[in-house]
Amino acid sequence: MYKKFITNTLLSASVLIQTMSFVQAKEKPVIMDIAPKYSPNGDLIVYYSYRGKTLPDIFISKADGTEERRLTVNTNLWDIEPTWSADGQYVYYRSGINMKSLNMYKISAKGGTPKQQTFAPKGKGIDGYSVDSKDQRIVYSINSSSGSADLMLTPIDANNKAQPQTVFSSQNKAKHIRSPKWHPKLDLIVFTSDRNERKDDDLFLYNLKTKSLKQLTDVKGDVMMPDWSSKGDFVLFASPLGGKKPDIFRVNIDGSAIENLTKNSNAMQHFADTSSDDSKLLFESGNWKDGFKIFSMDINGKNLKQLTKRL
Repeated sequence: MYKKFITNTLLSASVLIQTMSFVQAKEKPVIMDIAPKYSPNGDLIVYYSYRGKTLPDIFISKADGTEERRLTVNTNLWDIEPTWSADGQYVYYRSGINMKSLNMYKISAKGGTPKQQTFAPKGKGIDGYSVDSKDQRIVYSINSSSGSADLMLTPIDANNKAQPQTVFSSQNKAKHIRSPKWHPKLDLIVFTSDRNERKDDDLFLYNLKTKSLKQLTDVKGDVMMPDWSSKGDFVLFASPLGGKKPDIFRVNIDGSAIENLTKNSNAMQHFADTSSDDSKLLFESGNWKDGFKIFSMDINGKNLKQLTKRL
């Protein structure tokens, strides 16, 4: 039963946003602070937030959650899943009029006019993206109704005439590829996909140089929303792993030593990130009724702090 729930509501940020739209009918606004990311020097965090009847926008605050400011104000667009450029001067994010039209954009961290970076075919919005450590290349995923799922590569600041390169295609072996994330130092891409016998989502690692694919997890329950630790020694992901609600887990780059980091059965945890030295964990936690807030804690589970508050 939970597998069906997760498959329908939590497999990607796009589906998560669609699920959150039910709060628009509530009289009391519910705040959803989602997908936090530390800036390169660790003094700021960026995230997107869904507040009552408004569509989600991108926000930046200090690392302790104070001095929040709105980076995007788009009343007719979904602005989701932000991340930083390597130098911290820009923020990348996905945006579109609906979940089938999302593309990646780049905006100055100080604000201004965003520049579109990916140009997916109409009706085939990107289902996750990542930028390499030198801010030169974007990898993103596109899923088709025919059942094929592809990883695409395009340069930063290319225009809509640039031809993206298909670097990996699942063909008919998977219905989707989600949340591709570039290793902070190597040409390795981690992503989630249902290309296994159970058709749950597991973690897969693709090597751009050797063109080899490796399955990292083989677990009960869907694996969601992966990201590399800052040093690239392990992968963070969310999953119920047979439980009732998703927690944050880590797994080594070779697929060994899966460890539960949050261990919180009273809330749902997603979208984890680590500080530059991998000593602190940043993540969202909450539920559909009361909303989601951003928390930080030591990687060993100590010093849990709530960073964002209900307005």
